[in-house]
Amino acid sequence: MLTPIPIAIKKIFENLPTLSNSEEIDIEHSLGRVISDDIFSNINMPPFNKSAVDGYAVKISDTPGKLFISQVVQAGSFPDRPLKNGEAALIMTGAPIPDGTEAVVMREHTNEEKEYVEIPKKIKAGANIAFMGEDIKKGDLILKKGTRIKISTIALLATLGIRKVKVSKTPNIAIIVTGNELIEPGEKDINGGYIYNANGYSLQAACREIGIEPYYIGIVKDNLKSISSAINKAGNREIILISGGVSMGDYDYVREAIEKWGGKVIFHKVAIKPGKPFLFAKKDNQIVFGMPGNPVSVMTSFWKFIKPAIYKMQGAELVFPMRFPAKFKGEYKKKSDRPHYISTKISVSKNELFAEYIKSNGSADVPAFNMGEAMIEVPQDTTILTTGEQVEIIPLHLPLREHER
Repeated sequence: MLTPIPIAIKKIFENLPTLSNSEEIDIEHSLGRVISDDIFSNINMPPFNKSAVDGYAVKISDTPGKLFISQVVQAGSFPDRPLKNGEAALIMTGAPIPDGTEAVVMREHTNEEKEYVEIPKKIKAGANIAFMGEDIKKGDLILKKGTRIKISTIALLATLGIRKVKVSKTPNIAIIVTGNELIEPGEKDINGGYIYNANGYSLQAACREIGIEPYYIGIVKDNLKSISSAINKAGNREIILISGGVSMGDYDYVREAIEKWGGKVIFHKVAIKPGKPFLFAKKDNQIVFGMPGNPVSVMTSFWKFIKPAIYKMQGAELVFPMRFPAKFKGEYKKKSDRPHYISTKISVSKNELFAEYIKSNGSADVPAFNMGEAMIEVPQDTTILTTGEQVEIIPLHLPLREHER
Protein backbone atom coordinates (compact mmCIF):
# COMPACT_ATOMS: atom_id res chain seq x y z
CA MET A 1 0.00 0.00 0.00
CA LEU A 2 1.31 3.45 -0.91
CA THR A 3 1.73 5.97 1.90
CA PRO A 4 0.10 9.35 1.08
CA ILE A 5 2.54 12.27 1.01
CA PRO A 6 1.08 14.10 4.08
CA ILE A 7 1.21 10.90 6.13
CA ALA A 8 4.80 10.25 5.03
CA ILE A 9 5.87 13.75 6.10
CA LYS A 10 4.01 13.38 9.42
CA LYS A 11 5.74 10.07 10.17
CA ILE A 12 9.14 11.49 9.27
CA PHE A 13 8.65 14.51 11.54
CA GLU A 14 7.46 12.26 14.40
CA ASN A 15 10.64 10.18 14.21
CA LEU A 16 13.36 12.78 13.72
CA PRO A 17 16.58 12.35 15.72
CA THR A 18 17.42 14.76 18.49
CA LEU A 19 20.42 16.97 17.81
CA SER A 20 22.87 17.86 20.56
CA ASN A 21 23.02 21.35 22.05
CA SER A 22 23.50 24.50 20.02
CA GLU A 23 26.88 26.03 19.22
CA GLU A 24 28.21 29.57 18.97
CA ILE A 25 29.84 30.48 15.66
CA ASP A 26 31.18 33.57 13.91
CA ILE A 27 28.58 35.30 11.78
CA GLU A 28 30.70 34.96 8.65
CA HIS A 29 30.20 31.19 8.86
CA SER A 30 26.51 31.31 9.78
CA LEU A 31 24.81 31.50 6.37
CA GLY A 32 22.01 28.94 6.16
CA ARG A 33 22.16 28.01 9.85
CA VAL A 34 19.19 28.20 12.25
CA ILE A 35 19.19 30.56 15.23
CA SER A 36 18.74 28.59 18.44
CA ASP A 37 17.80 31.40 20.86
CA ASP A 38 15.90 34.66 20.53
CA ILE A 39 18.27 37.56 19.87
CA PHE A 40 17.69 41.00 21.42
CA SER A 41 19.45 44.21 20.47
CA ASN A 42 22.00 45.62 22.90
CA ILE A 43 22.02 49.01 21.17
CA ASN A 44 19.74 51.54 19.53
CA MET A 45 19.81 51.72 15.76
CA PRO A 46 20.73 54.32 14.73
CA PRO A 47 22.86 54.64 17.88
CA PHE A 48 22.60 58.47 17.73
CA ASN A 49 20.69 61.15 15.84
CA LYS A 50 22.41 61.34 12.46
CA SER A 51 22.14 62.95 9.09
CA ALA A 52 20.51 60.87 6.36
CA VAL A 53 22.08 62.97 3.57
CA ASP A 54 25.04 65.16 2.72
CA GLY A 55 23.81 68.66 3.53
CA TYR A 56 23.45 71.37 6.15
CA ALA A 57 22.16 71.04 9.71
CA VAL A 58 19.88 74.01 10.48
CA LYS A 59 17.24 75.41 12.80
CA ILE A 60 13.72 75.69 11.31
CA SER A 61 13.36 79.33 12.33
CA ASP A 62 16.42 80.21 10.22
CA THR A 63 14.85 78.99 6.97
CA PRO A 64 14.66 80.41 4.43
CA GLY A 65 17.77 82.52 5.00
CA LYS A 66 21.53 83.02 4.67
CA LEU A 67 23.50 81.22 7.38
CA PHE A 68 27.08 81.17 8.59
CA ILE A 69 28.81 77.76 8.19
CA SER A 70 30.04 77.24 11.74
CA GLN A 71 31.53 73.72 11.46
CA VAL A 72 31.98 70.64 9.33
CA VAL A 73 30.92 67.26 10.70
CA GLN A 74 32.25 64.16 8.94
CA ALA A 75 30.98 60.60 9.39
CA GLY A 76 33.02 59.04 12.18
CA SER A 77 33.57 62.36 13.98
CA PHE A 78 31.48 64.39 16.41
CA PRO A 79 30.25 68.02 16.30
CA ASP A 80 32.50 70.65 17.88
CA ARG A 81 29.64 72.52 19.54
CA PRO A 82 25.84 72.92 19.55
CA LEU A 83 24.15 74.69 16.65
CA LYS A 84 23.25 78.36 17.30
CA ASN A 85 20.69 80.57 15.60
CA GLY A 86 21.99 81.98 12.34
CA GLU A 87 24.35 79.04 11.86
CA ALA A 88 24.46 75.96 9.65
CA ALA A 89 26.75 72.95 9.98
CA LEU A 90 28.01 71.23 6.85
CA ILE A 91 27.34 67.57 7.60
CA MET A 92 27.99 64.28 5.82
CA THR A 93 25.71 61.25 5.54
CA GLY A 94 25.84 59.18 8.72
CA ALA A 95 27.45 61.87 10.86
CA PRO A 96 25.98 62.81 14.28
CA ILE A 97 23.97 66.02 14.11
CA PRO A 98 24.95 68.90 16.43
CA ASP A 99 22.71 69.56 19.44
CA GLY A 100 20.05 72.09 18.49
CA THR A 101 19.65 70.77 14.94
CA GLU A 102 16.02 70.62 13.82
CA ALA A 103 16.45 69.54 10.19
CA VAL A 104 19.05 68.81 7.52
CA VAL A 105 18.86 70.41 4.08
CA MET A 106 20.24 68.43 1.15
CA ARG A 107 23.39 70.14 -0.14
CA GLU A 108 22.05 70.28 -3.72
CA HIS A 109 19.08 72.31 -2.47
CA THR A 110 21.30 75.15 -1.19
CA ASN A 111 23.46 77.95 -2.60
CA GLU A 112 26.98 77.98 -1.15
CA GLU A 113 28.94 81.25 -0.85
CA LYS A 114 32.35 80.65 0.80
CA GLU A 115 31.65 80.87 4.55
CA TYR A 116 27.89 81.12 4.08
CA VAL A 117 25.08 78.99 2.72
CA GLU A 118 21.70 80.18 1.48
CA ILE A 119 18.64 78.06 2.25
CA PRO A 120 16.02 79.18 -0.30
CA LYS A 121 12.98 77.37 1.13
CA LYS A 122 11.30 76.73 4.46
CA ILE A 123 12.33 73.31 5.84
CA LYS A 124 10.11 70.86 7.72
CA ALA A 125 11.11 69.81 11.21
CA GLY A 126 12.94 66.48 11.27
CA ALA A 127 13.70 66.53 7.54
CA ASN A 128 16.59 64.20 6.58
CA ILE A 129 17.37 63.23 10.16
CA ALA A 130 17.60 59.58 11.16
CA PHE A 131 16.67 59.61 14.83
CA MET A 132 18.28 57.42 17.47
CA GLY A 133 16.41 54.13 17.85
CA GLU A 134 13.94 54.73 15.02
CA ASP A 135 14.92 51.43 13.35
CA ILE A 136 15.63 49.32 16.45
CA LYS A 137 15.46 50.20 20.13
CA LYS A 138 17.75 48.69 22.74
CA GLY A 139 16.08 45.55 24.08
CA ASP A 140 13.98 44.92 20.97
CA LEU A 141 13.57 41.32 19.80
CA ILE A 142 15.32 41.34 16.43
CA LEU A 143 15.53 37.65 15.49
CA LYS A 144 13.37 34.80 16.74
CA LYS A 145 14.54 31.32 17.58
CA GLY A 146 14.09 29.15 14.50
CA THR A 147 15.04 31.86 11.99
CA ARG A 148 17.19 30.61 9.12
CA ILE A 149 20.12 32.96 8.57
CA LYS A 150 20.31 34.61 5.16
CA ILE A 151 22.70 37.25 3.81
CA SER A 152 20.56 40.14 5.07
CA THR A 153 20.43 38.49 8.51
CA ILE A 154 24.22 38.54 8.68
CA ALA A 155 24.14 42.21 7.69
CA LEU A 156 21.66 42.91 10.51
CA LEU A 157 23.75 41.07 13.10
CA ALA A 158 26.90 42.92 12.03
CA THR A 159 25.07 46.26 12.07
CA LEU A 160 24.16 45.63 15.70
CA GLY A 161 27.75 44.76 16.62
CA ILE A 162 27.05 41.05 17.06
CA ARG A 163 30.05 38.96 15.98
CA LYS A 164 28.99 35.53 17.24
CA VAL A 165 25.59 33.87 17.06
CA LYS A 166 24.13 30.77 18.73
CA VAL A 167 22.80 28.31 16.17
CA SER A 168 21.40 24.80 16.19
CA LYS A 169 23.91 22.13 15.32
CA THR A 170 23.55 20.57 11.90
CA PRO A 171 22.87 16.84 11.53
CA ASN A 172 25.72 14.61 10.44
CA ILE A 173 24.82 12.99 7.12
CA ALA A 174 26.28 9.96 5.33
CA ILE A 175 25.63 9.28 1.64
CA ILE A 176 25.63 5.80 0.10
CA VAL A 177 25.07 5.10 -3.60
CA THR A 178 24.27 1.55 -4.66
CA GLY A 179 24.59 0.02 -8.11
CA ASN A 180 26.75 -2.54 -9.91
CA GLU A 181 26.36 -0.45 -13.06
CA LEU A 182 27.81 2.76 -11.60
CA ILE A 183 31.23 4.33 -12.09
CA GLU A 184 32.44 7.70 -10.89
CA PRO A 185 32.65 10.69 -13.26
CA GLY A 186 36.11 10.80 -14.81
CA GLU A 187 36.54 7.03 -14.86
CA LYS A 188 36.66 5.21 -18.20
CA ASP A 189 33.84 2.88 -19.15
CA ILE A 190 36.15 0.12 -20.36
CA ASN A 191 33.50 -2.59 -20.65
CA GLY A 192 30.51 -0.63 -21.91
CA GLY A 193 27.16 -0.80 -20.17
CA TYR A 194 28.16 1.34 -17.19
CA ILE A 195 26.58 4.66 -16.26
CA TYR A 196 28.09 7.55 -14.37
CA ASN A 197 27.13 8.17 -10.77
CA ALA A 198 25.04 11.36 -10.62
CA ASN A 199 23.29 10.77 -7.31
CA GLY A 200 26.38 10.85 -5.12
CA TYR A 201 27.27 14.30 -6.39
CA SER A 202 23.79 15.80 -6.50
CA LEU A 203 23.13 14.67 -2.92
CA GLN A 204 26.43 16.11 -1.72
CA ALA A 205 25.58 19.41 -3.44
CA ALA A 206 22.07 19.41 -1.96
CA CYS A 207 23.54 19.03 1.55
CA ARG A 208 26.15 21.74 1.00
CA GLU A 209 23.50 24.11 -0.30
CA ILE A 210 21.90 24.07 3.16
CA GLY A 211 25.19 24.37 5.03
CA ILE A 212 26.05 20.71 5.71
CA GLU A 213 29.23 18.92 4.67
CA PRO A 214 28.22 15.27 4.27
CA TYR A 215 30.32 12.12 4.59
CA TYR A 216 30.33 10.51 1.15
CA ILE A 217 30.85 6.77 1.52
CA GLY A 218 30.72 6.21 -2.24
CA ILE A 219 29.43 3.56 -4.61
CA VAL A 220 28.71 0.12 -3.17
CA LYS A 221 27.79 -3.07 -5.00
CA ASP A 222 24.24 -4.44 -5.13
CA ASN A 223 24.66 -7.17 -2.53
CA LEU A 224 23.65 -7.51 1.09
CA LYS A 225 27.19 -7.67 2.44
CA SER A 226 28.40 -4.50 0.69
CA ILE A 227 25.32 -2.46 1.59
CA SER A 228 25.41 -3.63 5.21
CA SER A 229 29.10 -2.72 5.43
CA ALA A 230 28.39 0.76 4.03
CA ILE A 231 25.59 1.37 6.55
CA ASN A 232 27.97 0.41 9.35
CA LYS A 233 30.55 2.86 7.97
CA ALA A 234 28.03 5.63 8.54
CA GLY A 235 28.71 5.18 12.26
CA ASN A 236 26.40 7.16 14.51
CA ARG A 237 25.56 9.88 12.00
CA GLU A 238 21.99 11.05 12.48
CA ILE A 239 20.98 10.75 8.81
CA ILE A 240 21.91 8.11 6.25
CA LEU A 241 20.94 8.76 2.63
CA ILE A 242 20.90 5.75 0.30
CA SER A 243 20.14 5.90 -3.41
CA GLY A 244 19.14 2.78 -5.31
CA GLY A 245 18.25 -0.69 -4.08
CA VAL A 246 14.79 0.11 -2.69
CA SER A 247 12.57 -1.14 -5.50
CA MET A 248 11.41 -4.70 -6.18
CA GLY A 249 14.33 -5.98 -8.25
CA ASP A 250 16.27 -9.16 -7.55
CA TYR A 251 19.27 -7.10 -6.42
CA ASP A 252 17.48 -4.54 -4.26
CA TYR A 253 18.89 -5.28 -0.80
CA VAL A 254 18.62 -1.94 1.00
CA ARG A 255 15.55 -2.75 3.10
CA GLU A 256 17.01 -6.11 4.13
CA ALA A 257 20.32 -4.47 5.03
CA ILE A 258 18.56 -1.83 7.13
CA GLU A 259 16.60 -4.46 9.05
CA LYS A 260 19.74 -6.57 9.55
CA TRP A 261 21.44 -3.45 10.96
CA GLY A 262 18.58 -3.18 13.47
CA GLY A 263 16.59 -0.43 11.82
CA LYS A 264 12.79 -0.32 11.80
CA VAL A 265 11.19 0.54 8.46
CA ILE A 266 8.50 3.14 9.21
CA PHE A 267 7.14 3.15 5.65
CA HIS A 268 8.21 1.93 2.22
CA LYS A 269 6.63 3.27 -0.98
CA VAL A 270 4.91 6.63 -1.23
CA ALA A 271 2.07 7.85 -3.44
CA ILE A 272 4.27 10.12 -5.55
CA LYS A 273 5.80 10.23 -9.01
CA PRO A 274 8.74 10.28 -9.36
CA GLY A 275 10.04 8.57 -6.22
CA LYS A 276 7.42 5.92 -5.45
CA PRO A 277 9.83 3.37 -3.81
CA PHE A 278 10.93 5.96 -1.20
CA LEU A 279 11.75 4.35 2.17
CA PHE A 280 12.07 5.76 5.68
CA ALA A 281 13.55 3.85 8.62
CA LYS A 282 14.81 4.54 12.13
CA LYS A 283 17.23 3.05 14.62
CA ASP A 284 17.72 4.76 17.98
CA ASN A 285 18.81 8.34 17.19
CA GLN A 286 19.44 7.65 13.49
CA ILE A 287 17.17 7.75 10.46
CA VAL A 288 17.60 6.35 6.97
CA PHE A 289 16.12 7.71 3.76
CA GLY A 290 16.14 5.18 0.93
CA MET A 291 15.57 6.62 -2.53
CA PRO A 292 15.14 5.10 -5.97
CA GLY A 293 18.23 5.06 -8.18
CA ASN A 294 17.03 7.39 -10.93
CA PRO A 295 18.50 10.90 -10.49
CA VAL A 296 15.23 12.84 -10.87
CA SER A 297 13.58 10.60 -8.26
CA VAL A 298 16.51 11.22 -5.91
CA MET A 299 16.33 14.99 -6.19
CA THR A 300 12.54 15.06 -5.93
CA SER A 301 12.74 12.91 -2.79
CA PHE A 302 15.39 15.15 -1.25
CA TRP A 303 13.46 18.31 -2.04
CA LYS A 304 10.06 16.96 -0.96
CA PHE A 305 10.92 14.94 2.16
CA ILE A 306 14.56 15.17 3.25
CA LYS A 307 15.26 18.90 3.09
CA PRO A 308 12.19 19.83 5.21
CA ALA A 309 13.17 17.11 7.69
CA ILE A 310 16.69 18.55 8.02
CA TYR A 311 15.25 22.03 8.58
CA LYS A 312 12.82 20.63 11.17
CA MET A 313 15.63 18.86 13.03
CA GLN A 314 17.43 22.17 13.38
CA GLY A 315 14.36 23.84 14.85
CA ALA A 316 13.67 26.02 11.82
CA GLU A 317 10.36 27.85 11.94
CA LEU A 318 9.81 27.64 8.16
CA VAL A 319 10.56 24.30 6.52
CA PHE A 320 8.47 24.04 3.35
CA PRO A 321 8.97 25.97 0.09
CA MET A 322 6.61 28.76 -0.93
CA ARG A 323 4.05 28.17 -3.68
CA PHE A 324 2.98 30.77 -6.24
CA PRO A 325 -0.02 30.90 -8.60
CA ALA A 326 0.77 30.63 -12.31
CA LYS A 327 -0.86 29.72 -15.61
CA PHE A 328 0.13 26.44 -17.21
CA LYS A 329 1.59 26.25 -20.72
CA GLY A 330 1.61 22.94 -22.56
CA GLU A 331 -0.19 19.66 -22.05
CA TYR A 332 0.41 16.97 -19.46
CA LYS A 333 -1.55 13.72 -19.08
CA LYS A 334 -1.43 11.25 -16.22
CA LYS A 335 -3.33 8.48 -14.49
CA SER A 336 -5.35 9.29 -11.38
CA ASP A 337 -3.19 7.05 -9.22
CA ARG A 338 -0.97 9.46 -7.29
CA PRO A 339 0.31 13.06 -7.35
CA HIS A 340 2.93 13.82 -10.00
CA TYR A 341 5.70 16.40 -9.76
CA ILE A 342 6.72 17.87 -13.09
CA SER A 343 9.43 20.35 -14.11
CA THR A 344 8.56 23.70 -15.66
CA LYS A 345 10.23 26.84 -16.95
CA ILE A 346 9.02 30.13 -15.51
CA SER A 347 8.20 33.23 -17.53
CA VAL A 348 6.36 36.51 -17.00
CA SER A 349 4.12 38.17 -19.58
CA LYS A 350 1.84 41.17 -19.02
CA ASN A 351 2.31 40.86 -15.26
CA GLU A 352 1.24 37.21 -15.25
CA LEU A 353 3.38 34.27 -14.19
CA PHE A 354 3.51 31.27 -16.54
CA ALA A 355 4.86 27.75 -16.02
CA GLU A 356 5.79 25.92 -19.20
CA TYR A 357 5.90 22.13 -18.98
CA ILE A 358 9.25 20.55 -19.88
CA LYS A 359 8.68 17.25 -21.64
CA SER A 360 10.62 14.44 -20.02
CA ASN A 361 11.44 10.85 -20.85
CA GLY A 362 11.13 9.80 -17.24
CA SER A 363 12.96 9.91 -13.91
CA ALA A 364 16.34 9.27 -15.54
CA ASP A 365 16.02 12.30 -17.85
CA VAL A 366 18.52 14.60 -16.12
CA PRO A 367 18.81 17.05 -19.07
CA ALA A 368 15.08 17.82 -18.88
CA PHE A 369 15.21 18.12 -15.10
CA ASN A 370 18.17 20.49 -15.36
CA MET A 371 16.10 22.84 -17.51
CA GLY A 372 13.48 23.14 -14.80
CA GLU A 373 13.13 26.24 -12.64
CA ALA A 374 10.06 25.14 -10.68
CA MET A 375 7.96 22.08 -9.93
CA ILE A 376 4.22 21.69 -10.22
CA GLU A 377 2.32 19.25 -8.06
CA VAL A 378 -0.32 17.66 -10.27
CA PRO A 379 -2.98 16.37 -7.84
CA GLN A 380 -3.86 12.69 -7.72
CA ASP A 381 -7.33 13.11 -9.25
CA THR A 382 -6.15 15.39 -12.08
CA THR A 383 -5.61 13.45 -15.30
CA ILE A 384 -4.78 16.29 -17.69
CA LEU A 385 -3.35 19.81 -17.57
CA THR A 386 -3.75 22.10 -20.57
CA THR A 387 -2.63 25.60 -21.49
CA GLY A 388 -4.30 28.34 -19.48
CA GLU A 389 -5.16 26.29 -16.40
CA GLN A 390 -4.31 27.77 -13.03
CA VAL A 391 -1.56 25.88 -11.18
CA GLU A 392 0.78 26.41 -8.23
CA ILE A 393 4.51 26.44 -8.83
CA ILE A 394 7.18 25.59 -6.30
CA PRO A 395 10.46 27.31 -7.33
CA LEU A 396 13.59 25.16 -7.17
CA HIS A 397 15.78 28.24 -7.34
CA LEU A 398 15.47 31.91 -8.26
CA PRO A 399 15.43 32.16 -12.08
CA LEU A 400 17.49 34.85 -13.79
CA ARG A 401 16.85 36.60 -17.07
CA GLU A 402 18.97 38.29 -19.71
CA HIS A 403 17.60 41.83 -19.42
CA GLU A 404 16.37 43.91 -16.50
CA ARG A 405 13.23 44.90 -18.45
